[in-house]
Amino acid sequence: MAKNILKITKLTKKLWKNKVLDWVDMNIEIWSIYWLLWPNGAWKTTILKVISWIIKKDNWDIIFNKNKFTLESLNDIGVLIDHPILYENNSWIDNLKIHALLSNKNYKKFDEILDLVWLKKEARKNKVKTYSLWMKQRLAIAIALVWEPKLLILDEPLNWIDIEWVIEFRDILKNLQSKWITIIISSHILNEIQKTCSHIWIFNKWKMKFEWTMEELLKLWNDVEQSYLNFIKQ
Repeated sequence: MAKNILKITKLTKKLWKNKVLDWVDMNIEIWSIYWLLWPNGAWKTTILKVISWIIKKDNWDIIFNKNKFTLESLNDIGVLIDHPILYENNSWIDNLKIHALLSNKNYKKFDEILDLVWLKKEARKNKVKTYSLWMKQRLAIAIALVWEPKLLILDEPLNWIDIEWVIEFRDILKNLQSKWITIIISSHILNEIQKTCSHIWIFNKWKMKFEWTMEELLKLWNDVEQSYLNFIKQ
């Protein structure tokens, strides 16, 4: 039986007196890559922010790494949600050092982190503002890795990125997984993400509709896009 790094039951959340999450249950297997797939406006980012404690939940039971989830648990979670804070007049290395200092992390293996996101050594001292959006997204992922996370949460990291970078991102995810990091990622780029992720969640109307391994889903339907469109109609 696979071990879970995160187990959530009865997650609910209201915003402006309206229920946006309704008794969501989630089991996250250790060292897996989970893909969250939602229609637009289905509060996808909200659930990631609740898991990250960026916004307050209304109700849940949660176990993280076999223990009750507390504020200290956040020390083992890396998060990239919304726009990252980047110091564009500083180098990649300096950005990592600043975030390590802000997070009280006594961490010095910055070159190892940049190896994980495949940044060439000769580029590491260049100013961030000289780089493309995709390069800045890679830096944002590297910043999340300063925490040495057991769980990494990435919300729409592929927005506005060219297809050649999407393919490279897929390889970076596999590299991170090989380092024993569990990943939750939200994205609407179906063809690329399905080649990487081990599990898929499909949500609609404030509830989780289906949870599958990617192997199970493709064995039954062969097509993620069509199965998704069928599920959200139910």
